Amino acid sequence: MYKKLGQKAFRPGAILLFLFVVASGIRADSAAEIRQQLFRGDTHDPQCEEVAERAATLILNSAYEEWQIVREWTSRCETSESLTLYRRALEPDGSADLPVDRALKRRIDLTRRTKKPTSEFSRLLRATANAANAQTEDGKLIRSWFVDGYYAYISLLESGSGGRLREFAREDRLAKADGLAIVLAVTGGSWLPSQQLAKLGNQPSLGFLFSLSLLRFQLGMQFDFRFGESPEPYAYLNPNSNSLQTTRKVNSLYFAPELRYEFLRWSVFSLLAAGGIGYDLLTHYSVRRYSGEKPAVTDSLSTSLGLVIRMHFNDMRTIFTEIGFKRHFVGFAVAPGADDLSGNYSTVLFAVGFKLLTED
Repeated sequence: MYKKLGQKAFRPGAILLFLFVVASGIRADSAAEIRQQLFRGDTHDPQCEEVAERAATLILNSAYEEWQIVREWTSRCETSESLTLYRRALEPDGSADLPVDRALKRRIDLTRRTKKPTSEFSRLLRATANAANAQTEDGKLIRSWFVDGYYAYISLLESGSGGRLREFAREDRLAKADGLAIVLAVTGGSWLPSQQLAKLGNQPSLGFLFSLSLLRFQLGMQFDFRFGESPEPYAYLNPNSNSLQTTRKVNSLYFAPELRYEFLRWSVFSLLAAGGIGYDLLTHYSVRRYSGEKPAVTDSLSTSLGLVIRMHFNDMRTIFTEIGFKRHFVGFAVAPGADDLSGNYSTVLFAVGFKLLTED
């Protein structure tokens, strides 16, 4: 009786022990096989990008349990970029070990100029991210990047709100807007002379601005053309007849290097101080080319100081409109007997322009 009872008590335990030993042996054999297929014998210094491709092939083909493959993959390539990407695809919302940070934003931006990958590893990332459940705004963006590619990610980035990735993108746009850029603008407004120069009357003004900008500084050339008729005729010296003549025509050209500094930013508005030293030319009598005659002109050095209020239409600050108020200091010298044109003038100019950013 004792022997039979002993045999009955022993038999289940023996079976469990046997199954455990067999299972352990199978797992050990599987682990060895996976290591061999992943590392090809090079377990000390493996090429982790190649290992990632092999791991992806094994996982996609369901050759072994995924957790077994990942465990062996992690044993030699734990800090590799490929394994980090795989973990991000598993957890697009991020975690303490996988924060949504600047490094991730830079990694995503690197794929802007690359073709959509077609490797086994990229297939694994797409499949893994597609099966993941993204809850946060950042998670949805990261999942979109893995599954649909960079431009789908950008589309979602610009169409939504919230998340650190959008915050980083906005900071990048603002930083890029302060980089080296070409500024072009067309201007239009009024030329407003004072003192004795006021006899020429207020005239319309058209022009353009071409400059380079960096950070908050802008250096370029301002061109303005003023034209019209004075309220009353004024006298000038005609150099061809050496006599005084009268006219009501007003033609003025101004060009000058101009320096601007954007000293205040508030929301979409900017306030700029502007100053320039250039050349002012008044033409009283114009001549045809090859006529042999001389034009009647009065010119002067021109210095200007002013203030510009600018409104931007986007985060990149590439499209804008502005209004500028400037005071110009000139000294037009005239011939004896001609009407006195001493005095200074002001300008009120509206502008519409854009910036061409030189950094892509």
